[in-house]
Amino acid sequence: MEKKYERNTGLDVLRVIACFMVVFLHVSSRFFSAVPIDTFNWKVYTFYDACVRSAVPLFVMLSGVFFLAPREMTLKKLYGKYIIRLAAAYVIWSALYTIYDVLAGEVPFKLRSILHAWIEGPAHLWYIPMLIGLYVISPFLKKITQLSSKKLVEYGLILFAGASLIRTITYIPIFPGHTTFVLLSEQLPLSYILRYYSYFLLGWFLVNFPVRSNWRKWI
Repeated sequence: MEKKYERNTGLDVLRVIACFMVVFLHVSSRFFSAVPIDTFNWKVYTFYDACVRSAVPLFVMLSGVFFLAPREMTLKKLYGKYIIRLAAAYVIWSALYTIYDVLAGEVPFKLRSILHAWIEGPAHLWYIPMLIGLYVISPFLKKITQLSSKKLVEYGLILFAGASLIRTITYIPIFPGHTTFVLLSEQLPLSYILRYYSYFLLGWFLVNFPVRSNWRKWI
């Protein structure tokens, strides 16, 4: 019999906060190209964008908490309950956007163009195929959490944090030793580490292995 888990209201609150963050993110980033960089408005947009940029990683981490939990998840349930819903949402909404673009003259009234636009979908629906991909590989990631020790998972997360730091520095030209970090970024396989499955695992790890109190103070 599947074990019943208590509802974590903290995760529910975090999901609501992340929803508001997504709204802030889209509003603040919408006008980046509409105002000059040296204006006060651009700085305000950038400030809000930076404050809520973690919205999508938070959603991925929340998904990791539930999908990597030590409970039974058959492939039938995974595809029949979760993946099929996401796929249906993508197909339907992408179709509606494609119809609108055809009527607006943005997409040529040709079968090949319509199919291409339908499959590609609008840019802001990118999250759905990404999440489907995470769900598809979640059985393998779950095995990693079951068979790996805490130390091994910590090692993987340290690699993720280090790769993220190096990649971030490459976007800051005034950072000391910037060219060296750019060279490291080009030589090291950072792209294999910096994937959303790392956030998936991070969410599971933080719930099952809470951060120590002294580290929390620094964070």
